[in-house]
Amino acid sequence: MAKKQLKEYIEQLNSYINDKDLSEQEQDALEGLIDNIEIRLDELEGEEHSDTLSEQVDELATAFEAEHPVLTGVLKDIMVKLSSMGV
Repeated sequence: MAKKQLKEYIEQLNSYINDKDLSEQEQDALEGLIDNIEIRLDELEGEEHSDTLSEQVDELATAFEAEHPVLTGVLKDIMVKLSSMGV
């Protein structure tokens, strides 16, 4: 269930990247985050996880908070889901 919801959040992020006027740096940061989340989802089978992915999501949420509140909401949802999964 958690993986499915994270995949839905990734779809929301991809949609946001395509629909909003983001700088190239912002797009690269989000695309890098998406790649990292997808890699971690593939690795979830029985492996220990560090906090680096959650930290990356938190940093991006903070960076986008003022100009992109909807995006920040999605990122915070991702943080909660990752945390509940122990990632």
